[in-house]
Amino acid sequence: MDIEKSLTQDEMIKELIGLLKANQMGDKANDLYETQSEKNKIEKFPRTDKCEKLLKTSR
Repeated sequence: MDIEKSLTQDEMIKELIGLLKANQMGDKANDLYETQSEKNKIEKFPRTDKCEKLLKTSR
């Protein structure tokens, strides 16, 4: 990978998954993939006022 290249977060995750698989760490690669998939699902939910209030009180 070219050091000068700027990667998006998704590209970095894909690169990391590839490196984990190449180093016989498939279980870790699967965990990372599942975590990233869940994160992407959560980010797609629209934020409501109620959601914002819950986030503020939980911090």
